[in-house]
Amino acid sequence: MIYFLKIISVQFFTISLVNFIYAIPLTLRRLVLILIDAIGITFCLYFSGFLVGYSHQDVIYNKFNVLITALIGILIFLFTGQYKGVTRYVGSNALYRLLLRNLIFVSCMNLIYYFLKTEFLIFKFTFNFILLLTLLNSFIRFFLRDFLFFLSFNNKENIAIYGAQEESIQLASAIEFSSTYQLLCFVDNNKLLKNRYLNSIPVLSESDFNKKFSNKSLKKILIPNSLLEKSEKLALVNRFNRSGFKVIRVPTLKNMISGDNLLSSLKSISINDLLGRESVKPQENLLGPGIKNLSVLITGAGGTIGSELSRIILKLEPKNIILLDQSEHNLYEIDKSLRKKHSTIDIKTILGSCLDRNLLRELFKKYDIDVVYHAAAYKHVPLVEKNPISGIFNNVFSTKIICETALEFNIKQFILISTDKAVRPTNIMGASKRLAELIVQSYSDNNKGINQFPIFSSVRFGNVLGSSGSVIPLFEEQIKSGGPITLTHKEVTRYFMTISEAAELVIQSSVLAEGGDVFILDMGAPVRIIDLAEQMIYLSGLTVKDEQNLDGQIEILITGLRNGEKLHEELLIGESSDSTVHPLIFKANEKFIKYSILEPKLNELRKQLEDKNIEKVKTILKEIVPEWTS
Repeated sequence: MIYFLKIISVQFFTISLVNFIYAIPLTLRRLVLILIDAIGITFCLYFSGFLVGYSHQDVIYNKFNVLITALIGILIFLFTGQYKGVTRYVGSNALYRLLLRNLIFVSCMNLIYYFLKTEFLIFKFTFNFILLLTLLNSFIRFFLRDFLFFLSFNNKENIAIYGAQEESIQLASAIEFSSTYQLLCFVDNNKLLKNRYLNSIPVLSESDFNKKFSNKSLKKILIPNSLLEKSEKLALVNRFNRSGFKVIRVPTLKNMISGDNLLSSLKSISINDLLGRESVKPQENLLGPGIKNLSVLITGAGGTIGSELSRIILKLEPKNIILLDQSEHNLYEIDKSLRKKHSTIDIKTILGSCLDRNLLRELFKKYDIDVVYHAAAYKHVPLVEKNPISGIFNNVFSTKIICETALEFNIKQFILISTDKAVRPTNIMGASKRLAELIVQSYSDNNKGINQFPIFSSVRFGNVLGSSGSVIPLFEEQIKSGGPITLTHKEVTRYFMTISEAAELVIQSSVLAEGGDVFILDMGAPVRIIDLAEQMIYLSGLTVKDEQNLDGQIEILITGLRNGEKLHEELLIGESSDSTVHPLIFKANEKFIKYSILEPKLNELRKQLEDKNIEKVKTILKEIVPEWTS
């Protein structure tokens, strides 16, 4: 108890002293520095004379001359801005400015003494005086800076910086005089740097760091944004989180200089920072040609992908954009969002269904549609599994109707947004999306040699971060409610990509389309969902409750695979794919069904769907998509 009171007393005293110093008026603080410099000049004058053997009769020991010399020195310091600097932020470059001022001062002093004594001061005296005065001035300022720094030390939060590369050293320099953080060490596993120092800051390996700071005296580790690839960050954050340390991402120095981010607004690593691969900037020659000055229809425009496509397409200067969605709320939200940023481009919002053939014909005719991005679909696997009639009818026949309308009006291009669940599907949603792909391919094949347009294609990719119905919002909700997190299987994996990059790649794929293409987006490495769940718990500042840690806060419950759920999603049905000019876009080599064979089966499927004969519907679906396993 006494020890605790002593700590509080010391902290209270230092805080009070710091506040008292900072409360002193600026003019008074400058006067104190001027007085200190005047005493320093006098001391250096006498001591330099003593070192070269001047006697008391020499001109430099005349009290009037000493007073004049100190006054001239102070005036030179004032006019050259010596007292304009902030002492607590003084750096090494101040030493060079002090040296320059002292050279000017000594030059003036030499001229004065020359007129007083009719000869210049000897070189040895001049050299000693400049050296002593520069060292004394520097020592006083660095001492005051470090004294203020020491007083505020107890108020700072201890941190470490990961990595001892250039970015990390730049970060260390940026926070050197921070009033918020105190850097205790760098963490780097490079054996060449082990037990070495960077600007007096030790470099520790991860194991040494964990041992030294396991007593909770340091809880945060800063990682420069540009230092590691996402896959490396995921493993690194996992290790530190398990050891009880919080990882903070730091903007690049360029962003800090531009004011986009400041040290005062550092943000914790988010799950979006760790999933998927590193984003790649779009190729400008592929991003604009399929959009500029064209009339674009986006179905499912209020959904995750549809809304992001809308935002990006509007930046590419289309003639107009038509947003079609049957969700009133989603359509309202995307319309409101787009109109805030784009007032010149004509935006049409249409509340309706893609199954309404008459509505579609009216839209194609009225707005002279050039390009269609078909993103509308029922995509939530458990819901579609429970409502197969609605799921199949919507996903399959909305695609068929739009393809037919696109042919009727001879538009330029039709792009289907597909999913990795269409590859060897184990659920009805995936099977319906695979059938949608086959429809697009059959219409393309049937149109070849007859018309140049439309160009039909599909783009297949996995989960996008933050999409409705995805696992991340579900886990966030479960963590907020105190758990548990429900997970279907320990080994389940999924692909992840940011929404913006997925939408950009879809648009770029459309420029590469030749007809009947099934494009596959490079999603990076698949992520184990149990690792994702653990990371989200740690990033929320909580711990996992399991057999090794019974005192944890959030438990992960394994519930078993749901109907139609796969352990591992795939992107490729066939054995190979072809590369394209874009490094992240590939073209699948897959078989398709001729239109003449597919058309009668689709007619029969529709009849059974209307009759709600689910058994016959599944039988027909299995015939068309034989790789589907229920």
